[in-house]
Amino acid sequence: MMGRVGQFCLARSAARSKVCMMKRIALIAVLLSTLQIAVGQAQISEYVDSELGRLSQNRPTKFASSAEWQARRDLVMNRLRSETFQAWPKATGKLNRSNEFAESKDGIVLSRYLFRSEGPIQLPLFVIHRDGLKAPDLDLVVLNVLDDEDWEVFTGRFGPAFPKAFQGVKLPEHDRKNYDSEVRMHRNMKWGMAYVPPRGVGPTSVSKDFSSELTLLGQTLDSAQIWDIRRGIQALRSIDGMEEPNLWLQSSRTMAANTLYASLFEKGIHRMDLHELPATHWGGPVLFGVLRFTDIPEIGAMAAERARLTIYTGEKEAWSQLAEVGELLGWKNRVQLRKPLE
Repeated sequence: MMGRVGQFCLARSAARSKVCMMKRIALIAVLLSTLQIAVGQAQISEYVDSELGRLSQNRPTKFASSAEWQARRDLVMNRLRSETFQAWPKATGKLNRSNEFAESKDGIVLSRYLFRSEGPIQLPLFVIHRDGLKAPDLDLVVLNVLDDEDWEVFTGRFGPAFPKAFQGVKLPEHDRKNYDSEVRMHRNMKWGMAYVPPRGVGPTSVSKDFSSELTLLGQTLDSAQIWDIRRGIQALRSIDGMEEPNLWLQSSRTMAANTLYASLFEKGIHRMDLHELPATHWGGPVLFGVLRFTDIPEIGAMAAERARLTIYTGEKEAWSQLAEVGELLGWKNRVQLRKPLE
């Protein structure tokens, strides 16, 4: 119950982060009140302030040298591996990628692949490019990591045009305008566009909340989705010739934060474009114990060492640590903060 409140609160400022946390604690207060334990609003607010302050004190934000930053980065990576993501599979295992469908229409080719993420979890991967182009001919390929909202946009754009690629999926009305725009883009650009919905999104969505099942395995839905994103990157790169084009990642909202984390564990990512990226875990992905030692802006700085990073946000002040680390390390145009797209 409390986890679901946290997942759906999108923090876009420090004030909203506090509101999200207060909602979680208010739920505790309701439970306590049923036991006739009085908890006042002033007490809740005081606790929130002290908790946010305590956690932020445990996370240094300024570094005197690049060596100090590197030591901090390595410490965070070690704790992510040993604590937050300790329940991930110890070995990646075979992808068992298969080509399930391919069709050419309106000058583009849409292919649907299926790959194994872990255990029985199989996920689809869709790849679109201009008809007649081979993977090595592409200038770049963008892997779009979809959440529920983006899945609806994707299926509305391409589903009615390629219904056999979406068998068993209830398709929305065709977004013909944006479909035609995509076709024109592919006609003019040697780009590939790939799409992966992690578990719980699109064809693997479920009517019941299975977060409790993951909790018993030491995971949250978000940590499992981060693993799925890693496997989606590996599946895309395993397609003949797809290891050659520059790889970009794109995602939105909480899934953008999950994509940011996944990028720390995969090589060869050229650029990331992240929209409405939460500035804190209080309103972003739920990961076990992560706020004891880091938060999303620091993860962003770590990711920016490995790939160019563009964040579309209306809260630039929340990302000041990125600029400070970038200045320390001598970055030039490696991180861009842009206004949200309308």
